[in-house]
Amino acid sequence: MVGEVGALITVIWMIAPLESVPAVLRERNTAPIPASFVCASFVSNCAWTHYGFHVAQDVFLWAPNLIGAVRPPDGRLELRQNIS
Repeated sequence: MVGEVGALITVIWMIAPLESVPAVLRERNTAPIPASFVCASFVSNCAWTHYGFHVAQDVFLWAPNLIGAVRPPDGRLELRQNIS
C-alpha cells in the first residue's frame, strides 16, 4: 500500500509541469518550466536509481528512475536554456 501511494505521489509530482507545455510550445521558450524543478528531478532520479540498483537491487525502483534521469531532451536541455 505504501509503495502504491508513493508511486502515485511521484507520478503526480512529475506531471505537474506539464501544465506549462502549451506555453512552452506556443512561445518556443522553456522559461515557464522552473529550473529548480528540473534540477531537483534530475538529482532525485539519479539518487533513486543508485539506491535501487546498488542497495535494494530492485528493478521496479531503479528502472523508472533511470528513465527519468536520462530522458531526452526535457530535463537537462530545459535547465540549460533556463540558465543561459
